[in-house]
Amino acid sequence: EARNTKKNKGILGTAKRAISQALSNIGIIDEAKAQILSWDVETLLMTGNCRGCRLFRANLAGADLTGVNLEEANLFSSTLTEAKLINANLTGAKLGNADMTRADLTEANLTSASLQTTNLTEANLTFSTLTRADMTASRLLGANLTGANLNTARLLRANLIEATLTR
Repeated sequence: EARNTKKNKGILGTAKRAISQALSNIGIIDEAKAQILSWDVETLLMTGNCRGCRLFRANLAGADLTGVNLEEANLFSSTLTEAKLINANLTGAKLGNADMTRADLTEANLTSASLQTTNLTEANLTFSTLTRADMTASRLLGANLTGANLNTARLLRANLIEATLTR
C-alpha cells in the first residue's frame, strides 16, 4: 500500500507515519515526533534530499547544506545560523520564525517560501530567487540581496535597514 504519490512519499514515509501513529496511540507522541525529526535530519544530511521533511525546531546551525533539496519542508522555528544553503532548493518551504542569521543562501531558490518573522540578519541572499516569497515582518538587517529576484515577494513590515538591494 505504500504507493509513491505526492501525499504518500513511499515506503519510508508510510513507515514514519505508522510508527508516529502507534506511539501517539500509547501516549508517546513527543518521543515519536523527536524520532521523526531525527530521521528527517539524518535523511537530509546523508542524501541532501529531504523534500517535504518535518524539521520543525531543528538545529542546523553552521551546517553545510549546499545544493540540498528542501522543497516544501517544514523548518518552522529552526536554527540555521551561519548555515550554508548555497544553491539549495527551498521552494515552498516553511521557514517562519527561523533564525537564519548570517546564513549563506547564494543562488538559493525560495520561490513561494514562507519566511514570516524570520531572522535573516546579515544573510547572503545574492542572486537568490524569492518570487512570491512571504517575508512579512522578517528581519533583513544588513542582508545582501544583490541580484535577488523579489518579483511579487511580500515584504510587508520587513526590516531592511542597511540591506543591500542592488540589481
